[in-house]
Amino acid sequence: MLFRGLALWLAFMAIESLAGAAREAWLAPAVGSVRARQVGAVAGILIILVLAVASAPWFCGGRPPPTRRLLALGGLWVVLTLGFEVLVGRAMLGHWPWARMAEDFDPRRGGLMAFGLLALAAAPIFGARVRFGR
Repeated sequence: MLFRGLALWLAFMAIESLAGAAREAWLAPAVGSVRARQVGAVAGILIILVLAVASAPWFCGGRPPPTRRLLALGGLWVVLTLGFEVLVGRAMLGHWPWARMAEDFDPRRGGLMAFGLLALAAAPIFGARVRFGR
């Protein structure tokens, strides 16, 4: 389950990166950066949950694993995503993007990233429960 879970996480990051590039190129100029990131966060959550449901039989190996393994996989995805966000921010912005990341996590400032990470953490369980039932 670990290697398939990592492959799925890579697919998440590729899809989310493409969606983010499209968001910044087309949506942000029309509605503003904060609103575009909010739309992107909601779309990202939906993408993650749909992909988790669609791929659950594959990343679970055809049978539902124990809940603790699904929780561990979701936690791993969150840690990897945070690292990815910092590294991409550093590569794109040329510095550590702490202020921007803080804004993305602060709902009072329009940031919805924390909800995205919660969805990411829950995605393995959600996908397995939808596909395999309880």
